[in-house]
Amino acid sequence: MKPRVMILLGSASDFRIAEKAMEIFEELRIPYDLRVASA
Repeated sequence: MKPRVMILLGSASDFRIAEKAMEIFEELRIPYDLRVASA
């Protein structure tokens, strides 16, 4: 299934913040994609 949600981080150090959202998406079986877009 194609991801329905995009988690976009400004830097790899923000990963800790996104972990909770990722847990919820996994519990609800919502496909997501995670990207880090640092300058």
